[in-house]
Amino acid sequence: MVWAEGCVRNTRQSFQDKQKDGFIKFAQLKVTDTKHTWVNQSMDLKECMAKCLSNCSSMAFSNTEIRGEGSGCVLWFGDLVDIRQIPGGGQDLYIGMSASELCKRRL
Repeated sequence: MVWAEGCVRNTRQSFQDKQKDGFIKFAQLKVTDTKHTWVNQSMDLKECMAKCLSNCSSMAFSNTEIRGEGSGCVLWFGDLVDIRQIPGGGQDLYIGMSASELCKRRL
């Protein structure tokens, strides 16, 4: 799977319903450019997800350190470009989805 042209939403992300909106985990990725990111080295993944949900401009989140259990938080803003799967390597990227998109993925 190569997303060199980027990741395009079917619906506008708004995170209006924080009880239903959420994230889909994409594993073993070479993540996108970090030009438009926010980083906090002391947050855990749960705190990172909450921070991402609280900012309607954020597109995705991940750990900054992927060894072991992982640590730190990085949020991505803007387009997610040049994402690639790296079988047996890479890191997990959690991409924000509206509740309607999450339902489509479960079908």
